[in-house]
Amino acid sequence: MQNKIIVLNNSNDNEIVVNSLTELKYDYSVYTKKNVNNLKNSLLNNKFDLLIIHSDNIDNKITSVIYYLNSLKISIPPLLIITSTKSFDSLKSITAVNFIDFAIKPINKTELIIRINNAINFQNKFSSKKLEKQTTSSVGFTNLSLIVDNTNNSYIIFDINGEIEWANKGFYNIYGYSIDEYKKLFGTSIFSTSTNGNISKIINRCIVNKRSIDYISSCKTKEGKTKWLNTTITPILNKNNEIEKFIAVESDITQLKESEEALSQQKEDMMALTDYLENANQQLEEQKNEIDEQKKIIEEQKRRTDALLLNILPKEVAMQLARKGHAKPRNYKTTTVMFADFKGFTKLCESLEPTEIVSTLDSFFAKFDDITEKYYIEKIKTMGDSYMCVGGLPLRNKSNPFDVVLAGLEVQNYMKELYSQKSDKPIWELRVGIHTGSVIAGVVGKKKFVYDIWGDTVNIASRMESAGEVGKVNISETTYDYIKDYFNCEFRGKIEAKNKGKVNMYFVLGIKPEYSVDGNGIKPNQKFIKIINKF
Repeated sequence: MQNKIIVLNNSNDNEIVVNSLTELKYDYSVYTKKNVNNLKNSLLNNKFDLLIIHSDNIDNKITSVIYYLNSLKISIPPLLIITSTKSFDSLKSITAVNFIDFAIKPINKTELIIRINNAINFQNKFSSKKLEKQTTSSVGFTNLSLIVDNTNNSYIIFDINGEIEWANKGFYNIYGYSIDEYKKLFGTSIFSTSTNGNISKIINRCIVNKRSIDYISSCKTKEGKTKWLNTTITPILNKNNEIEKFIAVESDITQLKESEEALSQQKEDMMALTDYLENANQQLEEQKNEIDEQKKIIEEQKRRTDALLLNILPKEVAMQLARKGHAKPRNYKTTTVMFADFKGFTKLCESLEPTEIVSTLDSFFAKFDDITEKYYIEKIKTMGDSYMCVGGLPLRNKSNPFDVVLAGLEVQNYMKELYSQKSDKPIWELRVGIHTGSVIAGVVGKKKFVYDIWGDTVNIASRMESAGEVGKVNISETTYDYIKDYFNCEFRGKIEAKNKGKVNMYFVLGIKPEYSVDGNGIKPNQKFIKIINKF
């Protein structure tokens, strides 16, 4: 069953108490002087294995709590008091029924853990008995023997000259000697009996600083066993702040020391294992770095391949080709195809250097690419001075007639603005033709893939371009039927189309003013964009 501890804290440095109880995994509650009533109620309603009072001063508030505990008609838990040197005299007046131990600050965690365990073990051993109050001895401190006679710790009181005056029963439990036997064998002074070679320096430091000093040393018991002790020597001051006595508290930490040594050996073994694992890890890290480097090279090659593939094919088609090794041809019921072609290209080639021709075409087509991409139009190919694109595939949509017509108007506007200023350079004049209808789309080729479209729609769109006029967008009647409510158009006659007979044609003059930015007829306003988005 988990031990329950209740703590009354009246100190600013209660961390050591909390840490010790936490390490012991005890159930504990902490109260302060401000909520003493809550502590009293808790003692009345719960059973605790130990009461710890942690206070730098044993003042009236603290003693009143102790007096109250004495008056209660209930089983009081053992009392452990942690206080400072200046409150030592106040301990003499405490007459608590279960006052079994005290600790003088500063105190280390190891000592405190031992004292807490000893107090609880004492309570378990003597739970049916009540300790009797000790009478005052000639030394003046034996009233404290009530605290220490039944603990496993050794308490030794010696005077300012180091002469040993008294020791509790715990001394015998540790050494196997009574104090009288020990003094006969090793002398009566703390300087002769101590196994610590620096005991004189330690006592001098206590005298100078008037503060407790801790140290760890080993001793031989009567049976010849080696024990490790944690010793705290505390100077006892009178009212004039003069040292009258010293009290040495020795706690058996042999098990802790042996555990430390075992842990130290485990640590050495772990360090050796760690070194081995670090070397192995370093080798693995080097191998991993090589693999990562190779992976980066492969990923970069894949990225370049994918980028190249995406320049040739639509993303969806490229993904299907990469995943399955082939791309199945698809029928698209409603698409809009656009052709753009420069008038008099052959004549232009005669007056320009080849590099200038290629450079100029590249700048034009790059701009066309930007415009068509903005309207989600798929570029199919360029053939000499001809540019071909289609809306409504590979992702199907119903807005493609509007998208392609808007792109056509923007392309012609770009060419118009380009040559709006006078220049000695030849003028490139562009015709644009558009038709809406069904197509078949797919990938052809084995070593050099080509994404292309086929059908009468392609042929009619090409006829719209060739029958068009420079600077204008020429559309078929089919496309006109889709867009006529939002664009101003002009009927311009019929043209013969292969397998279709006569086809009506219209010039797109621009977007209707109510759907255009500033009414210029080229760029759609937000009202028009919302309408298109519905498709």
